Amino acid sequence: MNWRTAGWAAAVAVFLLTLSALLTFAAKDDLDAFPTLDGRTPSGLLGFAEAVRAEGYRFEMDRSTHPKLGPDDIPMVIELTKPKPKKDELFADRADRWKTDDDPKSLRKSVIDFVKGGGTLLYVQMKQSYQDASSSHQPTEFVNVAGGKAAKVSTSTVDAGTFLEGDKKASPIWQAKDRQSQAEPLLTVRSLGKGTVFTVADGLPLTNRFIGEADNAEVGLAMVRAAVPKGKRIVALEAAFGNVHDKGLFEWAGRWAEVARDQFFLVVVVVCLTLAIRFGTPVTERVAELGTRSMVDAMAANLARLKQPTFALNILLADVYDRVRIALRAPVGTTRADLLRQMPEELGRQVHLCEAATQEDRPGPFQRRARLNTLLAQAETLDRLTTWFEMDSRNRRLG
Repeated sequence: MNWRTAGWAAAVAVFLLTLSALLTFAAKDDLDAFPTLDGRTPSGLLGFAEAVRAEGYRFEMDRSTHPKLGPDDIPMVIELTKPKPKKDELFADRADRWKTDDDPKSLRKSVIDFVKGGGTLLYVQMKQSYQDASSSHQPTEFVNVAGGKAAKVSTSTVDAGTFLEGDKKASPIWQAKDRQSQAEPLLTVRSLGKGTVFTVADGLPLTNRFIGEADNAEVGLAMVRAAVPKGKRIVALEAAFGNVHDKGLFEWAGRWAEVARDQFFLVVVVVCLTLAIRFGTPVTERVAELGTRSMVDAMAANLARLKQPTFALNILLADVYDRVRIALRAPVGTTRADLLRQMPEELGRQVHLCEAATQEDRPGPFQRRARLNTLLAQAETLDRLTTWFEMDSRNRRLG
């Protein structure tokens, strides 16, 4: 497998993993509520968050267990409630609670300290079993105690939460129109230390599945207006229901570090995909054919270095016979005698001269220079005549 094939295989694997993750997320059931602010599932709060932002409020989420709240922040805590355990399940329930990794004790303490110091809390209760809440919901008419027409809101029976303790005395803001109704007030307000707590009895009408039904959206925005003054920032503390994500090194460093990290991974992916891939027009490999001058220079170098200069001439003769055989399109086993008979007269004569030169005795030291010059001249002539023969044979075939 070459690098190009490996790059494509890696890209296909990443695509399939991403697709499977998206399908798994999209197909996730909503047996339990997961009211995250950017959630597109039925129990998510994306629709409600967009409606609140359209009113001009800043609505953000914080998934850390140690949020940093400022004086202009109003935290929103959503607690997922469940029925109180029976006596035989009480010990097991407490044991399971201690095993959870998202125990909100540190979050609870920081929020209560913030409120007691003079802050405001928007506390929303929601049934943990979203399937049960959805199947048992019913429209109930609520009215604002300050006056106004009644509005129908989809609510269900929600068990009391345990996030807040202490004084439970609260004043209703939105209550059931029918005084004989068993429905709890939808929105209440009470004090906690120097601060204020607004409690929403049921967050079901704020979820994506129900935000468009009845008067849910209108009442939800009215509760936000009652609890949050303009200019304040609403911070959804999602660690309260288990959506925990403490900031890592890159997030603490700032947005620039996250962008640099993403760009680095993008460069790695691009390099893997483009490895061994040429850009631009295809390149045709061309080998430059050496001319007679190059051959003569090489021959001269061999003759000057060797004590037996005829050895280089024998190599040249073997090459000439091979070139002649190719030009004549003769089979590989053709003898030199057969090739000589088919050569032009001048080329054959020069081949005989070179072959005779290879048979001469070894010259003495005073005759070596003269003989080298003679052999060099013969080699140059032989190469030139062979080249002409090749060109002539090619032209005759083409003509």
